[in-house]
Amino acid sequence: MPNFLSNVISLPEQRVALRATVRKLSSRFFLIISVIKNNSEIIVWRINRTFHIYYRPISRHSSPRWFRAPVRPLLRRSVRRRLVSVVQLRAEIKGGTEEVGLKILTPFAEARAEIRELFEQEHRLMKRLNHPNVLNVDEAGTIAGTHYMEIGIIAGRTIWQIVQEKKRLSVTESISITRQICMALDHVHENDIIHRDVKPSNIMLTDDGQAILFDFGLAHDLQGPPPPEGRVFGSPMFLAPEQALGHPVDQRTDLYCLGATLYRLTAGAAPFYGERNDLLHAHVNLTPPDPRGAGVPDALATLILRSMSKNPDERFQSGSDFADELTKLENVEPATPSKKSLIQRITRR
Repeated sequence: MPNFLSNVISLPEQRVALRATVRKLSSRFFLIISVIKNNSEIIVWRINRTFHIYYRPISRHSSPRWFRAPVRPLLRRSVRRRLVSVVQLRAEIKGGTEEVGLKILTPFAEARAEIRELFEQEHRLMKRLNHPNVLNVDEAGTIAGTHYMEIGIIAGRTIWQIVQEKKRLSVTESISITRQICMALDHVHENDIIHRDVKPSNIMLTDDGQAILFDFGLAHDLQGPPPPEGRVFGSPMFLAPEQALGHPVDQRTDLYCLGATLYRLTAGAAPFYGERNDLLHAHVNLTPPDPRGAGVPDALATLILRSMSKNPDERFQSGSDFADELTKLENVEPATPSKKSLIQRITRR
């Protein structure tokens, strides 16, 4: 443990907020972040984009000695899923702040070779991308045996979080978000990547209205080998028929998923509900309930149903085509929702 750390960080025991000091030593840039947690002071520091974690107990009788720490005790903050955790670390410095976002594999995921490979592939694919509506990534590697990826910081919430509170978004807001993701997908597809998991929980909306597509953990690289035949990749509530069947995918697959997402934003309910197999069957065989019944304007409802056509040839063929049609609808007025029976209200259909 470098001797300078004990002089750089000194926090009272009761302080729980993240705080840090930044120093430059020779040509190296040191970012040091300290947090008090579980009666220990934990340090994260970065040298030339390599993260290191140490901790020391806080006690009158304990030694001031620092110990190398596993990443897990610190990196459980912000977004938490079964396979990954996302943490945001803020360093307070003179004249501004330095922020670091980390996406790491959970111990459950770290023990599985396939998930580790997908995580590494996600980083490689996202490094190809550079678009204002796609989450940017920096370096990746391992900390104490745990895979991590340095990602951009987004001040906002996922679309899924927003619709849980508001049920549905306005027509204008829904069109704006979808158009932005259309352009993001155009860029993704131009780089031979199929996202395969476009859905409300994988789209962030910033405080100033910018939509950002993220989570390429299930993305397919068209420059690489084909995916295993028959495997279903994606979220059953929003995936395309060809995904449900385990068939090859292309850019029109993502546009179906985006159409299903737009359906959820404007209609206040997903196109289909049920268990996993019920959803797979519905996307392959059933026509979505007409969104006009939920008050979606006629022109927009027509566009949504076209984007969710079972036949990929009948969908929009590119994100720009989808965006162009949405642009024509920016001034449409919402329709009056039709009355629903008790059964329809209970089933949200």
